[in-house]
Amino acid sequence: MIARLSGIVLEKREDAAVLDVQGVGYLVHLSLQSMAHMPPEGARAQLRCHTHVREDALQLFGFVSSEEEELFRLLIAVSSVRSGSAEFRTPSAVTHGRSCRHSPPF
Repeated sequence: MIARLSGIVLEKREDAAVLDVQGVGYLVHLSLQSMAHMPPEGARAQLRCHTHVREDALQLFGFVSSEEEELFRLLIAVSSVRSGSAEFRTPSAVTHGRSCRHSPPF
């Protein structure tokens, strides 16, 4: 399991980033909140990660805070919520009525 990555941001996409860790590029899916806190391309970044293994895919979901990661883990523990489509409200977003969405391309 990959629990944390630290490296250079190679590419930022709408819902993911590619992080170079000693020459290996990891595609990490991120919420809108985490994307907003990612440094620009070429800068160093550290992400907490959840490794999701399926029969047909290996996916990394990244988080800039432990609170967001914990909320994600609680949601995917519910049998009807899939990690690839977990819609959740982060602690700061709840007070403002905003939601974040993980929706990686399949």
